[in-house]
Amino acid sequence: MKKSNDILSLYLDMLSSGFYIGNVRGSITAVTEDGEFPLISPVSTTTFDIFCSENSLILFGFWKHGEEAEYGYLKIPLSRIEMIGEIDDELILYVFSEKRTQDSIGFVRLNLYPEPIIKEKLLKVIEFEGE
Repeated sequence: MKKSNDILSLYLDMLSSGFYIGNVRGSITAVTEDGEFPLISPVSTTTFDIFCSENSLILFGFWKHGEEAEYGYLKIPLSRIEMIGEIDDELILYVFSEKRTQDSIGFVRLNLYPEPIIKEKLLKVIEFEGE
């Protein structure tokens, strides 16, 4: 129960103090040389609320797994987003750790399906950090 209270408290803090970007469908996956692994939800397309706070994107996911309510969040420093790709309605973000080297194979991939207005906000936030 403590974990759910912590996540709910953080979510409410973001509602009151963070910049709300919007709600998107998507998936968050760790990609390593051993394969791909879901980070937040085993559900292929979860709905996330995205906020920006303290130069980070913060994603909250809530979904059902059988009869149980599941939840999770991920905080990503905007400075770690190194590549953005777009395929049709899909926005693909690649996030690397600060210890990355030329030979690194691990990264986090966000596959998001934002509405056009949310996509525009998200791209502006990421561009602003890159300046």
